[in-house]
Amino acid sequence: MINENTDFLSLKIRKDVLEKLISHHQLHVEDLRCGDSQSAAALKRLLIDCTNMNVSAN
Repeated sequence: MINENTDFLSLKIRKDVLEKLISHHQLHVEDLRCGDSQSAAALKRLLIDCTNMNVSAN
């Protein structure tokens, strides 16, 4: 059972660092949660960019 107060940490991370972690498969999108709609929209854009980079690399 997940307890929102103890099982999650709120943190800030630079977008370029997050992009690198996701692109190198060191962090998975299902591990992420956003606390507000602005962060969720920024994360969505970042994930689309990562996906596009992976597709063009192959």
